Amino acid sequence: MREVKVSRIRSVERAIQVLNCFSVQRPEMTIDQIVEATGLAKATVYRILYTLEYHGLIRYDPATSVYRPGYQLLNYGGILLSTLTIRTEADEELNQLQLATRQTVLMGIAEGRSLVYIDSRETSEGLKYSSYIGRLRPLHYGVLGRVLLAYQPPEVVDAILAEPIAPTTEDSVVDPEAIRAQLAEVRRQGYLVEVGQTIVGATGVGAPVFNAFDQCIAAVGVVGPSAALSAEGLPEVVRQVKATAEAISRKMGWRHQSDAASLTPHWMR
Repeated sequence: MREVKVSRIRSVERAIQVLNCFSVQRPEMTIDQIVEATGLAKATVYRILYTLEYHGLIRYDPATSVYRPGYQLLNYGGILLSTLTIRTEADEELNQLQLATRQTVLMGIAEGRSLVYIDSRETSEGLKYSSYIGRLRPLHYGVLGRVLLAYQPPEVVDAILAEPIAPTTEDSVVDPEAIRAQLAEVRRQGYLVEVGQTIVGATGVGAPVFNAFDQCIAAVGVVGPSAALSAEGLPEVVRQVKATAEAISRKMGWRHQSDAASLTPHWMR
């Protein structure tokens, strides 16, 4: 840890003391137990607990008068896991996906209401559909954006769909209700296929990446000419994209058991 000439904030340190009382071995405590563990005054501990509870970092059970860690901590943990390791963990899987499909492979994350591309593997032959790393797009843009949007909180989806969405091709899906149906389909089948909806003559396939807390932290996709990703070969590309997303998810701590159906497009079952 770095050393700087700045005084630490005592109230924050006390709040951290309270949070540090909890562990896997001791996931719930009464206020008296916390007072004993921290050595802080009971009135101080009570104010700290109430403040943490207000912000979702602590939960209080009035039936048993015990405190437990709050669900907001899961969100912080998910953010940390996703930002620290996902590009490193995904590297080999994305390489293999690019080799298998011979098309452009992209990975993106949601940042606020934007899609941010964090990895890109271009095909060395034929038409190229690429986006540079760090490029921002609206969260509703393209196959990756729609996959990520499918797992956003309802208020985020509502806010995005409340504003007009400009089509980029004649086949673009821009009607809010049609988009909602599309997002529901992503959640149901675990992938999205777009044919000519973002770029004329291009087909995209995308799938979500999850972390240990079942949060969608990224989307992986393949984009190529619709002629190359034809109806005959598309089911295999869908399978490969879903399998890649699942492999990355498992590296990120996701532990759901897969079955044959989860990796098979619905029209192949």
